[in-house]
Amino acid sequence: MRLKEEALKLLGSEKKESIEGMGFEIIGDIAIIEAKMSEEDLNKIANLIKKLHPSIGVIARKIEDVQGIYRTAKHEIIATYDRTEFLNKLPKNMRNLSSYETVHYEHGCRFMLNINEVYFSSKLGFERKRIAEQVKEGENIAVLFAGVGPFAIVIAKHKPVEIDAVEINEKAVEYFYKNVQLNKLKGKIAIHHEDVGKWIKNNSIEKYSRIIMPAPKDAPTYLEEVLNKASNNAIIHYYFFVKKEDIPNIREEIEEKYGVKVLYERVAGSVGTNTFRYVVDMKKII
Repeated sequence: MRLKEEALKLLGSEKKESIEGMGFEIIGDIAIIEAKMSEEDLNKIANLIKKLHPSIGVIARKIEDVQGIYRTAKHEIIATYDRTEFLNKLPKNMRNLSSYETVHYEHGCRFMLNINEVYFSSKLGFERKRIAEQVKEGENIAVLFAGVGPFAIVIAKHKPVEIDAVEINEKAVEYFYKNVQLNKLKGKIAIHHEDVGKWIKNNSIEKYSRIIMPAPKDAPTYLEEVLNKASNNAIIHYYFFVKKEDIPNIREEIEEKYGVKVLYERVAGSVGTNTFRYVVDMKKII
């Protein structure tokens, strides 16, 4: 990563450990740093980020990791810059953004969000595109833990399908509705402000040809029930956390435990030195 290389030059080799452990992500025009270092060094890193990414309007530091049923993290603002050019690209009624709000562009879609109120990862952009490309015209799809709508909207933007999206976080649901409007998809996605567990119990999951479960902390709690209720040949995109040493056995263990056929698997991001976000596409066959 160029940022870490440049940061090492800037701060010196004595800061190598803190630089190597630094997390970095860009969401819309907000750059997010996750690092243990002094305020002075953080300010130097912020200036470096602005130099490397001139379009950045806000730089924030993650101070609390994702937690709770709403899957939210906490951030503090380190630096703000002139956002006029960025904001002028938005509809007039969406230009009054707070420092914690932005609009992220991805695959021809736009996602408005507040980094302190909802979960969103730009690093899952590849996954959203990958799944959207698999979807066939006319499918019935369920997106659980739908957040502000990225999986559902990327699919609906490019394929004529029916989508039910379930999300418990009220703020995420509010942004989801805004994003449906922003992407001109009104009437194409049914948004359910509901607990995923209750929704699974109360709905006919067998009608869905594809079920997406992109919350790696929560999805394992509900996978078995989803598989029990899903129809044969339904495809489930299942995300979960895994240790590096367990990766070689994942396919065999999932197929044996759940009676499914694993169609695809990959590491979809790291969340620590030895922990990864992992995705398995599986087909129910019994």
